[in-house]
Amino acid sequence: MRIVLITSVQPGAGKTTVAVNVACGLARRGYPTALVDLGRGQAAKLWLDKVAPDPGLLVYAGEELDKVNLEEPERQFAGEFIIVDLELTHPAAPGLLPKADLIWVVAHPGGSSLDFATLHELDEHVRIARGSGVDQCIPAQINLREWENNDRNLMALLEFYGEDRIASLVPS
Repeated sequence: MRIVLITSVQPGAGKTTVAVNVACGLARRGYPTALVDLGRGQAAKLWLDKVAPDPGLLVYAGEELDKVNLEEPERQFAGEFIIVDLELTHPAAPGLLPKADLIWVVAHPGGSSLDFATLHELDEHVRIARGSGVDQCIPAQINLREWENNDRNLMALLEFYGEDRIASLVPS
C-alpha cells in the first residue's frame, strides 16, 4: 500500500485536478485505489460526480470520511494506493505527513500568488514530520500569455526544489 499526499500552498493551483486524475488513472490501469478528499469544499467529490466512477476507485469525502480511520488508513484499504487530496489546514494533515510514501505539491507558476516563503515553510514542515521534504513539485496551469512571469517562477521553483524534484511539464 502506497500513500500519496497531494497538496498546494495556493488556492486554485490544481491540487484536486491532479489528485483526481492520478487516482482515476491508477484505478483504470487495474490498481485498486482510494481517493480521500481532505480538500476545501470536497472538490474531488464534486469533480467525480460528473464522470462515471471506475469500479476500482473508492472515494471518501463528506459523510464517507466518518468511515475512514485517518490515524491508520493503511489498515482500512485493501487497495494498492491511497491518494489524498490534502488541504494542509485539515486536522488530519499532521498525522498523515509521516505516513506518506510520496508528497507532491502543486504550484501555479503563472499565478501572482506563488509564495516561496510558504513553499519553504511547507518543505521544512514535511522534512520535520517525515525526515525528508516534498518529493515532487508539479507546475500546473501555465498561462500562455504570461511567458515572462511563468519563466521567472519556473526558474525560481527549479532553484528552490532542484531539477530532480520538479515534475516535467511534458510527459516522456
